[in-house]
Amino acid sequence: MGRPKKYNTDEERKEAKKKSVAKYQKANKDKIKVSKAKWIAKNKDKLKEYNAKNKESKRLAMIKWRAENKDKVKAYRDKWQIEHPNYQAELMSRIYYVYSHTNSKGKKYIGSGNRQRPYVLKGKNRTKGWLKVFDGDCKIKILGEFTDRQDAYIEEDRIIREIGLHKLVNKKHVQFP
Repeated sequence: MGRPKKYNTDEERKEAKKKSVAKYQKANKDKIKVSKAKWIAKNKDKLKEYNAKNKESKRLAMIKWRAENKDKVKAYRDKWQIEHPNYQAELMSRIYYVYSHTNSKGKKYIGSGNRQRPYVLKGKNRTKGWLKVFDGDCKIKILGEFTDRQDAYIEEDRIIREIGLHKLVNKKHVQFP
């Protein structure tokens, strides 16, 4: 191993330690990811509690950071806009769908949303009741295509009223202005 290095200043020692830690992390990144994931799984409740307690202070810290780093934020935003020149046009020409999901037993759900919404069949974006009815057994049918979200909501409302909420998997019917 050899003799420990002697450093002239505290700064040199700190810099050498930083390099050593970075070298270790680079060599063992897979091990670190696994151990971090295990730690997160083990301390899930503590993390939720910590995040709930510190939500406001984190928000304020982010606001402060953004205020102190306005140039960095502006540079990032400008770079992003150059890389995505059609974003505003795509945003303005969004298409909203009214769709139905039907399973093999004849259960039906009517919904509306953006282009991806009809095809989201798993995860947090669906209720437990919906997941129970359509788990792996879902036929998607696009009932209408709209450029305005309000028009899509109105059509969804019309279809739900026509079929009747009691005949659908939909648990509630939100009426839109």
